[in-house]
This record gives sequence, C-alpha cells and structure tokens, in this order.
Amino acid sequence: MRAVLKIIVAALLTATSFSAAHAAPVTIGGNEWYQVRDLAGVNWIDMFLTCPVGSSYQCSGSVNGHDLTGWTWASGSEVSAMFATVDPASVTNIDPWFSSWGDKLALTGMAMTYHNPTYQDVWSGWTHDEYTLGTGQVYAWINSGFTNQSGFDYTQYFYLPWASTSPNIGAWLWRETTENSPLPCGALAPCPVEDIPADDPIDCGAAFPCAPTETPAPAGWALFGLGLVGLRLVRARKRS
Repeated sequence: MRAVLKIIVAALLTATSFSAAHAAPVTIGGNEWYQVRDLAGVNWIDMFLTCPVGSSYQCSGSVNGHDLTGWTWASGSEVSAMFATVDPASVTNIDPWFSSWGDKLALTGMAMTYHNPTYQDVWSGWTHDEYTLGTGQVYAWINSGFTNQSGFDYTQYFYLPWASTSPNIGAWLWRETTENSPLPCGALAPCPVEDIPADDPIDCGAAFPCAPTETPAPAGWALFGLGLVGLRLVRARKRS
C-alpha cells in the first residue's frame, strides 16, 4: 500500500511541476514571443512532434504541460531578426553572431533561462533548424562573461542531439500580435520598464488573477481534488 501511495505522490508532484504559472508573452517587432524559460527542459523531438514541418512549424497541442496551439516554432534566423528588432543599431556588430542586444532584450520582460550576476546571463532555446542527422539547433544569447575582440556580447548557435534536455534550454516560439488578448490565468503581468532592474528582470510582475470557480457537486469532489494539483503559488525570486 505504501508503495502505491509513493507512486501516486510522485505522479502528483510531477503534474504540479508541469503546471507552473506561465510568464506573460512579450511583444517584439509586432509579434508576441513565448517566454523561452517557460519551456526549459523540453527536447527537440517533443517540439518537432507538436510543431511539425508539415504545418510550417505551427504548433498544435501541448509540450510538458504547456499548450502551444497557435504558436509557431521559430527558426534561428527568426530569432536573430527578433534580436535585431530589439536594437537595430547593433546588427552591425554581428561577426557572425556577436551582438550587444542584451540589456534591451532584458527590458522587454523576456525571462532568462540562466542567470548568474557574476558570470553570465543567457536566453537559450531550441529552434526548428536541423544541422546533421540526429542533431537540432539551439540559439543562445549570452549577456556577459564572453565577448569578442571588440568587447561586444555575443549570440551563438550550437547543436545538440535531438533528445537532449537541459533546465537552461527552452524553445523559441512566436505568433502574430493579438490586441487586447487577456493574460492567461496565473500569468505574470509585465512591469513598467522603469521597474525592471537592468541586471535582473526575472519574475517581474504579479500573478494574473484566476476567475473564481463554482463549488463542485459532491460527486465531483474526487476530480476537484485532483484538479488542485494544477494550482501552484507564484514564488518571488529571492534577491541578494
């Protein structure tokens, strides 16, 4: 009996980990971009199955508990163009992927996939590009710690096996901007630019309120209890 309970608890914890509050998408260059950090831990294969080449990489379905329907899985060139939109002047810094777009990208509200104030800040995610058989492309942007000979920060492509996963690698997705679209329940509302610390924009904003739910009928209490697994408190990041 205890073994069964352990399995149930493990399953519930797993379901909870996949139901973390989504950060609000950010609008850059007329398109909305999915928070790359929200998809941390996905692999290229999972993304390809949900956003296949046959649909022009338009997604239909969920990956790791995130409904991606209506989003398009970006190419590396689309990510590069998005970076250039954030700071068009810095496009001349590419050599071939060097840039100084980082501070401005942070101020859009795009959460980093990796943050270390004494080393580097990174936005890193799978694109739909393939390099060689069995490998997919990751586009990473590095804010500090690595610079080219001219002192600029840089971006880079690198390639990993399709099945690779990392807590610091998400996925790049975009969709056309829909005006007045409500934030999803539990999303982190964006903050004014002046309220976002330039060196640490992570977790800015408060959780978007969820609509009140009706009290379930007695026969539905069991399902209601399981539904509570999908709720999770938004935890503010500790600042030093």
